[in-house]
Amino acid sequence: MPRVEFCQPAGQGLWADLEVRLPELESSLASITVPFGVLVGEMSPMPPSAGTQTAGRIPGAWSHVEPGAGHFVWYEAPGCLLAAMDRLVAQECVHCGRVKRIDTGARPKDQAPEDFGNGISEYCL
Repeated sequence: MPRVEFCQPAGQGLWADLEVRLPELESSLASITVPFGVLVGEMSPMPPSAGTQTAGRIPGAWSHVEPGAGHFVWYEAPGCLLAAMDRLVAQECVHCGRVKRIDTGARPKDQAPEDFGNGISEYCL
């Protein structure tokens, strides 16, 4: 994995701000109306339950815990990220139930469209 560096003063400022805003953020989860998914790694130092519980508070949201992956799940298990993105764009709008797909040509050539998501979706806002 590539070297990752964090700026401690910026991180401390971010966490301080999040602590102040956490009650407001938590209370707003139920008002999210766009398709929402949470992908977490089973071996992440942050408990996977934090992601799954968050998804459970958002209408229509889903969560997936990727076995064997850590905190950088997109790096450690990129195939699961692709599957999660496919699942996300295939969701219906919680307002109107519609899904409009535009073929992006992103699926692997050896997979049929019905086996792999074929586009991005538009949702009413």
